Amino acid sequence: MDKKIFHQGIKLLLKAGLSYQKKPSEEQLSVWYDFLKNIDNNSWNKVIQYWIKNNENFPTIAGLLKVYDDMTTEKVNIRQEIERSQFGREYIDPNIRKAVMRCGGFQRIGNMTEQQATFSFKDVEKEYKEILKEESFNNVKYLDGNNVKRKEKRCFIERSI
Repeated sequence: MDKKIFHQGIKLLLKAGLSYQKKPSEEQLSVWYDFLKNIDNNSWNKVIQYWIKNNENFPTIAGLLKVYDDMTTEKVNIRQEIERSQFGREYIDPNIRKAVMRCGGFQRIGNMTEQQATFSFKDVEKEYKEILKEESFNNVKYLDGNNVKRKEKRCFIERSI
């Protein structure tokens, strides 16, 4: 997102009269921008509008990322995408492929009963959301210049039904 659009969103939050301790400093806003810059301009405006309509308090970075995450992942039906790609034999979104691989791979999901697959698709959806969050943290740096590192979380591969 453009810095200008980012600052317009922050100004709108401040004008909306949300409860906050004090106006964020330029240093704080710089950190916020580093974490939120991967949100596109249109989505940023929607996130800000949603926050103002649904919350009384000034947001946190995590709160805004959650709203964005909820807005973007609703559009993707993981199960349909996996089945459309013939369980990975044709093109599939690289993030979905990565999520499936974290959960045991396409062959494992393809060989499951319907009930088992339902649980597995839910695991893949969780991993997909986690991957999107990880991507939003790419290139984010602390004030001392060190990259933010996140541990990779694996889904639970075996479930008893």
